[in-house]
Amino acid sequence: MNASDYLKRSALYRTLIHGPYRGFARVYVAKMPSEGLGRQCTWRSLSMFRDLMDWPRRQRT
Repeated sequence: MNASDYLKRSALYRTLIHGPYRGFARVYVAKMPSEGLGRQCTWRSLSMFRDLMDWPRRQRT
């Protein structure tokens, strides 16, 4: 399974593109299929993106 197939079914992807960082997420995700990433690597990349974007918000509390 490649990145394109994974993104069609991913709840994490849907959460990111409809969340507060949707503009950044769409740009980041647009590059994934051309990189030739597999399912696991795509999931890890999206998870890392989510964690990095949420980090400043968690630090304020």
